[in-house]
Amino acid sequence: MIKTFVFTILTIFAIAIIGVMWLYFIFVPTMYGVVTITWNEGRANITRELNGIPHISADSWDMAYYSLGFMHSMDRLWQMDKIRWISQGRLSELFGAKTISLDKSLREIGFIKWSEEITPNIPQETISVI
Repeated sequence: MIKTFVFTILTIFAIAIIGVMWLYFIFVPTMYGVVTITWNEGRANITRELNGIPHISADSWDMAYYSLGFMHSMDRLWQMDKIRWISQGRLSELFGAKTISLDKSLREIGFIKWSEEITPNIPQETISVI
């Protein structure tokens, strides 16, 4: 009875460790080596040095811009998402009541309204890069 219990606990523990390792390798971005991206505009290679610094080589400027956005999303997704929440005045949805006063101040500034007003005036060439 005790042997079965210990075996069951060890098996569950081993499966949990394997699951955590699997999730780590699935969701943690590649920080070394080469990543190849294929898109409508061509191909790009993103090569990372041993210390994680990326270098992009691409077939076109559009592909280079796309690869740069891809790299930013790999490295800074949480930061980009947090900046979006800050600009919308929605930090309290993440951090609770302690950020309500900051959310009110940010909504009074009106980043969303301001961005909606200036977006039609941005040249098409700039929009295609963004």
